[in-house]
Amino acid sequence: MYTTPLANKSLALLLWALLALFCFRVMAQLIQFFYPLAFLPSFTSWHSGKMPYGFLVLVQLVIIYYCYNAASGIHRATTKPNRMLAKFLLGLGSLYLLTMIFRVSLGLTLLAENRWFSNHIPTFFHFVLATFMLVTSSYHFQSPGKEKA
Repeated sequence: MYTTPLANKSLALLLWALLALFCFRVMAQLIQFFYPLAFLPSFTSWHSGKMPYGFLVLVQLVIIYYCYNAASGIHRATTKPNRMLAKFLLGLGSLYLLTMIFRVSLGLTLLAENRWFSNHIPTFFHFVLATFMLVTSSYHFQSPGKEKA
């Protein structure tokens, strides 16, 4: 199954929007860390505290780099669809999404007093990243693979 160039542009636009949301998250948390603004949620609302903040920023920059390259390649039509990558991203993205659904469910019920489960801003942005993986996977399923079932 091949999608039209217009469909690929729509996928790319969705990827750019998801990446913009994630970049906003990284920038907002950095702002709250260095120069807190009253109209943004507090730093602790953005940070679950399970990872040192400096390391988290580094990981987030790496994620931004890879997401930028994925969105850019799809937007420019320089990324060749890859069915193996599609399956990997579908599996990983689905697992990621289900884990975050489980996390938010526990945070709303049994573990509401636990900050990691009840801190919904980081969880929302995990949904953003899981969606990015799933959308990227849908692009890669265009490859005309002749795989055995």
